[in-house]
Amino acid sequence: MNPATVILTNFQKGVLAVVATAPTPKLAFDQTVGSINLMSARNTLERLGFISIEFGEAKLTNVGNDALVNYNLVDDAGQVTEDGTKFVELVTAQIKGTTTVPTESFDLLKSLT
Repeated sequence: MNPATVILTNFQKGVLAVVATAPTPKLAFDQTVGSINLMSARNTLERLGFISIEFGEAKLTNVGNDALVNYNLVDDAGQVTEDGTKFVELVTAQIKGTTTVPTESFDLLKSLT
């Protein structure tokens, strides 16, 4: 399957954005473990070649980096966009079992914006 022809779900976009915004590959992996939906989205992204998972670390591939821009999750300068922030919040809410999480609670996102 060609990753360029794949249409990601909102949750998959969120997982991709979480991996991109995590301060380390280990934290990226840790933030994508939890619910079945979360791990399924992460595993699908790996299978499609958007991320790589090795030794408890999650990293973006070149395809994943391209998808971040194509899906407007980051801008051309690599800064997280408003859409990217919304998708990170979607995933984080699932992890915490809430429906919304204020962006202000993400120190990394505050430093990126």
